[in-house]
Amino acid sequence: MSAGARPRFTVLIYNYNHEAEVGPAIQSVLDQDFPASEVAILVVDDGSTDRSSEVIDSFRDKVRRIYQENQGQTRAFHNGFAATRGEIVCLLDSDDFYHPRRLSALSERFEDPGVVAAQNYMGRVDGRGKVLASGQPSWPDRFTLDHFQDHQFHFGAT
Repeated sequence: MSAGARPRFTVLIYNYNHEAEVGPAIQSVLDQDFPASEVAILVVDDGSTDRSSEVIDSFRDKVRRIYQENQGQTRAFHNGFAATRGEIVCLLDSDDFYHPRRLSALSERFEDPGVVAAQNYMGRVDGRGKVLASGQPSWPDRFTLDHFQDHQFHFGAT
């Protein structure tokens, strides 16, 4: 991505004391089937006391980093949002990871000018990546603005 170019996505990763998981979370974004030139990764470390900063720094020029004193997830996301450059901002907790087609699927959804937000169901996997039973409710594939205004849907996990 050239200097000053605006990427399609900024993936904003929140981290606090997840030295074992933050690397795989970052790598899951780097491994997307979406053009890397259209993706920026911003990691906000919220005052971790473990070796998270060493893991994050190992990605060198592949991620932008913000290190702050511990202020909690909400403040970290606020600080991260203020530093994003992407057209679309995606959230990722450092102990989670993205499916390899996540950004491509989101990009397709956002081709519809009526789409202003998107969220997918969270899948559960074991330590080897094997998919476990989801336990997700039987919600519809898409929600409309009316669903939100009528309080029929609430955002869940990041």
